[in-house]
Amino acid sequence: MGFLLLFHITNESSFLSIRIIVTHRKIDSTHAEQLGNELGITYIEISAVTGINVQETLEIIIDKIFYFMNKSVEKYYQKQSLQMSSIRLING
Repeated sequence: MGFLLLFHITNESSFLSIRIIVTHRKIDSTHAEQLGNELGITYIEISAVTGINVQETLEIIIDKIFYFMNKSVEKYYQKQSLQMSSIRLING
């Protein structure tokens, strides 16, 4: 359904473990945002120390989980509906 990638903004090797996009320099927000855009993922800077964006990040994660759960349920019921229609056509 989803996952959370974290890296320490002051530690280049933690960022490069996600994907190598820059060599021999510290990663800044612009490069991290570019990676997020390239991969089609949400990029948010958070701080457990100051609490900046922690609540917002959790809300975004929960919203995305529910969005994909709802899509999955809708797809399941659409498939079930099609199967029931096929059964009726065969029998009727």
